[in-house]
Amino acid sequence: MKSFLSVMVFAVALMGSPNFIGADSGTPVKVVAVARQVVADDVPEPAPVEFKVEGPTKIKVGELAVMSIEKTGIEKVKWVALATSNNFLVVEQGKRAVFCSPNSGEFIFIVAGAINGEPVLTVHKITVTGGEPKPADTLADKITSWCEQVQSPNKKQSTLMLAQSFSSVAAIMEGGSLTTPEEIVSATAKANRDALGADLEAWMPLRDGLAKELKKLSEDGKLATPADHLEVWKLIASSLREYAATLP
Repeated sequence: MKSFLSVMVFAVALMGSPNFIGADSGTPVKVVAVARQVVADDVPEPAPVEFKVEGPTKIKVGELAVMSIEKTGIEKVKWVALATSNNFLVVEQGKRAVFCSPNSGEFIFIVAGAINGEPVLTVHKITVTGGEPKPADTLADKITSWCEQVQSPNKKQSTLMLAQSFSSVAAIMEGGSLTTPEEIVSATAKANRDALGADLEAWMPLRDGLAKELKKLSEDGKLATPADHLEVWKLIASSLREYAATLP
């Protein structure tokens, strides 16, 4: 059975009112009431507000996914990633989001907001496939990254001199003159200062990065003996030389 919608349409005019047509005609204007019934099926329902996220639904491990809603006209945007990840970032005031994962699996993202004042919500799922998690960066990789942050007009020369300072301390360790971590660190700090001179501050990214990395190695028990220090110091020196070879 069809449902019915009753619609009452009233046209009201008062004699003498300046706000209604016929007020100056001198003719009383009667109150008119019109009622009609309309089949509800004949009344168009408002179209639901829909939108979707533009972006890939499948990526590989380590691949970057860019998701966008900039063409939807959505406002007051809120992104929610159901899977916790440090590799998810919302940018451009919510118009885009980027994501990648070192692991395979399914990752769900919820986007909520408003379009023309109407609340909207959609779900976007990305399936990550293939590959194994990338191994953690090696110390050599980290040294390269820290060196890239250094701004110096004499960068190649400073890099080689810094490499030599670590090699020199390593040679002293091999001779048995440095036997405690304190002695090794003190000798290294002096050698670094002598090598870099006025360029010392420019190399803060490498110095800070190495300090934190060496502290972690020490806390993990991997930098407990002179032999441990010798191995790491030689690695630092060779990594710096390899990086210097890439510079003009």
